[in-house]
Amino acid sequence: MSLTTDEADEILDTCIARQDVSRHRWYTKQLIVYRDGEELRGFYYLDPATELQEDQDRYETDPVETFPVKGVKQTITVYEVDA
Repeated sequence: MSLTTDEADEILDTCIARQDVSRHRWYTKQLIVYRDGEELRGFYYLDPATELQEDQDRYETDPVETFPVKGVKQTITVYEVDA
């Protein structure tokens, strides 16, 4: 399934999650998760690092390719000062 860049732009405002995948010099690659009916789907968004990169391509493909995703629970240990 694919979306137009305009459709993908609209999903950015209402997505379920934005997850950083990798950081690059000019952008951060993010996984955008949204609901399509009962199905969770995702696509990659290239979030510009600065205002100078705002004119660069924001998606890897045009039209924007989407794919099924699923949520996976993870446990994370965070350490605090024991005062």
